[in-house]
Amino acid sequence: MKLAANLVPLRLWGFNARNIGDRQWEKIKKKARSESNNCCVICEKDMQANLRDLHTHEFWEYDSESKVAKIIKISSVCVDCHAIIHLGDTVRKIKKIGDTNRLKYLNEHFVNANGLPPSQYALQGEYRRAMAEWRERNAIEWTLDLSILSQYGVDIPVLDDEQIVAIKKRFA
Repeated sequence: MKLAANLVPLRLWGFNARNIGDRQWEKIKKKARSESNNCCVICEKDMQANLRDLHTHEFWEYDSESKVAKIIKISSVCVDCHAIIHLGDTVRKIKKIGDTNRLKYLNEHFVNANGLPPSQYALQGEYRRAMAEWRERNAIEWTLDLSILSQYGVDIPVLDDEQIVAIKKRFA
């Protein structure tokens, strides 16, 4: 599937490349946009006219055997694909404001991006699959692999216990 939800395990909330600092993150974002020609790497939508809705996303791979969570790619994605990738958070926010039209739109975007036959329940099925996977991932104590950052000329941050506690408090 080209577009799928990939929910971040609770223990990793807040641990991402954006925590390296604004200047370094801007360098990564600029490179990702350049590499994608300001298009979404998933649905291929041209975002040149609306760069505000072109997000920079870290694509993670979770190896449950080695217990390693690794950023494998950093690329540009449109706001709609990004909402589906982070479907758990998206559904939580949508339920809070009661915007069922947004869910319908995201379902259509999910179907189109994946070339699926029309279905009003496609995204609901993806949500169930992703939540089951997320629950399994939450049982694991993950080790982070941020080595990809060196490809962007970024020093890999080493967080001390105090920084880790501060990040975890932000997402508690």
